[in-house]
Amino acid sequence: MEQLPQKINKAEHLAEMPAFFEHVRENVLNNFESRTEGLDIERINGFMRERGLNSGDIIFFYDEDLPKLKELFVFSDIGIFSESYPGKYFTELDIVLVRRDRESEKLNGSAISEGNAVHEMAHSANSFKEYTAVQQDVTRLRHGFTTKKISQKSDGSPFLVKAEGQDPCAAWRGVFLEEAFAEMCRGEYLDAYILPETQEEIAELADMRMLTLRDKNEISFGREKGKICRIGLKYASLTQGDSISINIPSIGATALEKLCKKVPELRQCLMKARTDIESLREIPKLIEKVKPGLYGEIQKCGYSQDEFIRVQNIIKEAIQSS
Repeated sequence: MEQLPQKINKAEHLAEMPAFFEHVRENVLNNFESRTEGLDIERINGFMRERGLNSGDIIFFYDEDLPKLKELFVFSDIGIFSESYPGKYFTELDIVLVRRDRESEKLNGSAISEGNAVHEMAHSANSFKEYTAVQQDVTRLRHGFTTKKISQKSDGSPFLVKAEGQDPCAAWRGVFLEEAFAEMCRGEYLDAYILPETQEEIAELADMRMLTLRDKNEISFGREKGKICRIGLKYASLTQGDSISINIPSIGATALEKLCKKVPELRQCLMKARTDIESLREIPKLIEKVKPGLYGEIQKCGYSQDEFIRVQNIIKEAIQSS
C-alpha cells in the first residue's frame, strides 16, 4: 500500500466527522427531498449489496434544484454539474449527489441515472473515512484507492496540494484506479439493466460511424498515434442528434476490465478492498504480477482524456507482453 510522506505525523488525526461538516451534512439531508420518482432504488441497492459494497446517503436532483442545494451545501462547489459531470461524491460530507437529465433518461431509460448513481456510490463505499487536520485544512486523506497529495513547507510542516483549474482530481494520487473501479461498476449495472433496444441503437450508431471493433463489444476511439484507445460499448449512452457519448472514466474501466481478465482474482480483491485493509494492500501485488512497475505507472496518472488513454495503452502493452 502507498506510504504517506514521513512529515504527515505532524498532522492531527480526528476520531470522527468534524462538527461543521456534520452540521452541513444534516442540513442537506433534512432539508432536501431526493428526486427519486421513476427510479428503481431497490434495484440499485440490491446491485451494491451483491458486490458487498455499502450504500450510503444519496441525493438525486434536477438542474432547477441547484439554487436550493447551493444554499444547503454552504461551502462546497456544486455548480460544476453538466452533461459531462452527472454526479459527485462529497468525501468530507460523505454524501453522493446525482444530477438527473430528463432528455438523457428519455433516450436511454431511467437506468442511465441509476448507473450514474452506482458510479458515485462505488466511490462512497469505502470504510477508510478518518479525518485529518493539516495546517488550516480538515479533510480525509484517503478516498477509496486515492490519497490526497501532500507537500512540505520550508520548515518541514505538511500542507495539502490544491486542485488546479477545473480538474477536481488534481490534488489526488491514484485517480485512474479509483475512477476506473467506479466506472466498471457502472458498466456492469448498465450491461444488466439498460433496455435491449437502447443497447441495439447504441451499437448501430457506433457501427455507422465505424467505431466498433470486430467483436462488437468495444469502440475504437482516436486516430492519432499514441492517442488511440478502446472503450467498452456498454459505457456509451445515447445523446441528442443520433449521437453517442462516452466519458473519461470509461477509458480506465475498459483497461481495468482487461487487467481483471488477466489476473482473475483482482476484481474480487477490488471489491473487498473498499472495506478490508489487507485486500487494499494486495492490489499492488496483483497488478505487479502483470509487469513490475505497472502499479506505480497507474497511480501517477492525471485526470484527463490524454492521460487516461496513455495509461490504458501502458496497461494494454503490459498485458500483451506478459
